[in-house]
Amino acid sequence: CSLFIFLCSLFFRRSLAPLPLHLIRKCRLAFPAFVTPAQPLRSKPGGKPSRRSPNCRISIREMAELPSCIDPGDTAWVLLSTSFVLGMVPGLSIFEAGMLRSRTTVAVLTQVAGGLAVNSMLWYFVGFSMVYGRSGGFVASPATYAMFYNLAHDECFEGQSVPKLAFAMFQMMFAVITPVLLTGTIAERMRWKPFMCFVTLWEVLIYYPVAHWIWGGGWLDQMGVLDFAGGIVIHTSAGAAAIVCSLFLGRRDDFVENNGEYHPSSLPLVALGGALLWIGWFFFNAGSVLESGALAAVVVANTQIASSTGSMVFFFLDWLHGKKPSVVDLLNGAIAGLAGVTPAVGYITPQAALLVGALVSLSSYYGIVILRFRWLIDDALDVSSVHGIPGVVGALLIGFAATRHVDPTIPDEGLVYSGSGYLLGVQLLAIVVVAAYAAVVTLLILVLLKWRFGKGKMTRHNMVSDVTDFHVEAYHHCESTRSPHGSLQEPLIKSSIIGDSEDDDE
Repeated sequence: CSLFIFLCSLFFRRSLAPLPLHLIRKCRLAFPAFVTPAQPLRSKPGGKPSRRSPNCRISIREMAELPSCIDPGDTAWVLLSTSFVLGMVPGLSIFEAGMLRSRTTVAVLTQVAGGLAVNSMLWYFVGFSMVYGRSGGFVASPATYAMFYNLAHDECFEGQSVPKLAFAMFQMMFAVITPVLLTGTIAERMRWKPFMCFVTLWEVLIYYPVAHWIWGGGWLDQMGVLDFAGGIVIHTSAGAAAIVCSLFLGRRDDFVENNGEYHPSSLPLVALGGALLWIGWFFFNAGSVLESGALAAVVVANTQIASSTGSMVFFFLDWLHGKKPSVVDLLNGAIAGLAGVTPAVGYITPQAALLVGALVSLSSYYGIVILRFRWLIDDALDVSSVHGIPGVVGALLIGFAATRHVDPTIPDEGLVYSGSGYLLGVQLLAIVVVAAYAAVVTLLILVLLKWRFGKGKMTRHNMVSDVTDFHVEAYHHCESTRSPHGSLQEPLIKSSIIGDSEDDDE
């Protein structure tokens, strides 16, 4: 309080006229020359002069004159969560760079960074409006909060205790990370320009409508569909799109020769990226509470219980199948548990979180076995199995285990607590609709990109690599070759890609 008055006095050339009178009257502050020249300094019992009257009782909220709806603690929690969820994006790129071959390290890092930038700008210009603006049916009006206009930093949405701008920035991180999950599917088969067009179209045509249906007051939200932090909006849609991309792009030429398995280029990068994802996921889930209270504590507990259970399930299944445990499978199990508990994390008890973690990781493990090794679908980093399948299973389990003992605001409880199958039915409907919509629109986007960048056909040419696409290599021991004059040449392995056309650089 003293520092505030002092600095304002200096700024206004020692004139207190701009300051509210009730603040001046309420405090006897440390700088009597600026406030009350005749006021002597009081002495504390120990003899040291006191700089302030015992009657001074101005709170931080009063000094800042915050609106009554804004809670500083909740706001700090949401802003901190926003920062950590943003940190998941480079964590994802590091994880994928370590999992893929070293010839594509720079490519995947650049794709994720490019997706982060373009999706952030899309959200700023029209995205937030299309999800949370005035509802127009299929999507909300893009003009409601375009460029964050009418999005006051000192006002709250109904039922929230954080500024509107803080909520918009937190939701931006969800919109940013969802399309770039697909970099783990299309790895080595889509060049830079088609990729940027792909994530832009996917964000606008798939993420915004689906998020509006479930989170923005759309028709699924009105039916009572529950998705706490993105099991349907994010993981189900990305999983369905991953399968379509894998089938449309086809297998890499050496996929069958390698039995569907490629050795990671850097296990330390895998461990580092996985750790960043695991840590960030706490803020991903608990930040969605939008307040630092009892429900946030439940969400944090459920997140750790499910992720640890998923990791141990992968560990024991490897052991049962005669495989040595690996850091890759341990982290994939943890990510499967995290993706599976995400839709239900704020509606279930910690006891149910254990069961959810076990079931979603079990389904994820055998999803990898079936899709990659039996059906030979080349989903490079198993996005469909590690994100999509757990998201579907976790969203369905809400229909069984959701309870008002955890969140009293939910419209319906699960089958175990209410005896009614209504919630299970609407959850199943939402999953089917979102998966089908994401699959169909993803296919249409790929067909459009194939027509534009592939000259109407899939071409067989050199595999996408750092050298061919960016004329750099991440490591000096990269598999690229050198000409007798020392210049870098393209790798010798061939594959089917999108965007390999003479007109790419037009």
